[in-house]
Amino acid sequence: MGTRPTFPPPLYPETRALSLAFSDDAQLNAWRTVKRFPRNNTFAYDVVVRLHRLSLATSSEWHERLDPRVLSNLYFEAMHEALFVTKEEPWTAALPKGLKGVELTTMFRAWAASLPLFVWATTRHLRVRFCIDTPWFGHEIIISRIQKLLDDPGIWPRGKTLEPVLVALFYCIEACDLDSTSRPWILQTIRKLTGTLKLAGPDEFKKILGSFPTTEDYRLMADEVWAEITYATSYERVSLDAFDSNPSMQWNMEGT
Repeated sequence: MGTRPTFPPPLYPETRALSLAFSDDAQLNAWRTVKRFPRNNTFAYDVVVRLHRLSLATSSEWHERLDPRVLSNLYFEAMHEALFVTKEEPWTAALPKGLKGVELTTMFRAWAASLPLFVWATTRHLRVRFCIDTPWFGHEIIISRIQKLLDDPGIWPRGKTLEPVLVALFYCIEACDLDSTSRPWILQTIRKLTGTLKLAGPDEFKKILGSFPTTEDYRLMADEVWAEITYATSYERVSLDAFDSNPSMQWNMEGT
């Protein structure tokens, strides 16, 4: 017999209504995210507006001003949407035929698979802010699913449809430990995407990340991730240049 699943705190039927300012901010952020997806995917708004509400509710600006029961409800609703969209794949009906449809399926599946990482991160970041012990496990399963999905080179998205994939991988890199075996693959793939999207610097990188649900901790980490992928790229270039300019290194390689 298996153990019963552990759910988030229950929904509270009676809570204070969210303020107009809070609701307006969440809706504006949600529409900005929806514009990053292909048209005719109205389901995306219902998902991202709940993620943006949770992001705001756990921010330093709003957290102390909200009823804890409201926060519990927002957490429950966000996780419900994150799991629902992964299971039901509501984008299927609006997909075009052929290779484009396959590419968009990959994009949506990678993005949807990463959403529980975001929901968990909002709570984890909040607990860290208040110096509360934060056990962390289960993320490697999600990361491995995304890696398996993206390891097929024949179904990669193209153009702007890579942006949700980039965000999904950013959620992954934030979630994994420094010594995780998945980390090199995530960094390599993020580096590949930033090159394909022709992102010239950290500001363009952060602009894309900021168009999707995010947190204060995510925003702080964006510069670190950019620096890490930039350093890795520079190191590889220097190593290659050194190899090309050193005949003895080439001879040693030929002799192996």
